[in-house]
Amino acid sequence: ELNRHTLKRVLKQLRKLDWDDSNTTTNVLKVLRKTGRTKFSCIHLVASITASLGGYYPHVSVQVVDSVLEDIRYGMETDVPGELSALPAQRRLLDLKFFGELYNYRLFDASLIFEVLYQILFYASYNDPPYETFRVRMACALLEHTA
Repeated sequence: ELNRHTLKRVLKQLRKLDWDDSNTTTNVLKVLRKTGRTKFSCIHLVASITASLGGYYPHVSVQVVDSVLEDIRYGMETDVPGELSALPAQRRLLDLKFFGELYNYRLFDASLIFEVLYQILFYASYNDPPYETFRVRMACALLEHTA
């Protein structure tokens, strides 16, 4: 189980893997992106591992950030107003927390945060009813975790 006590050991074991093998990279990226299986309070640990691995293997952190951005954008595109169930909403909030934690580890510039905030607030589909406030909640979640 990943916690603050096992963080260094997990990172050490990950660094021992054969990173020249494409299967290794693919599998590690899959695990890093499965934040839905991680406790909400431990998302910062996954971001820490991503940032630490990025110091040795920069392509890993770039691919994780790209994947999170893609998931956030996909979630906004597939939103069905009024029919937002709890699971996709929680998944999007989890992605935004992870994205904010990645920013806290300086894996990308603040301009990317502003671009995502702009997209969250102004990329509303023509079907969005005026009472739909989930996008505001998403923006607040991102701002809360980028402090």
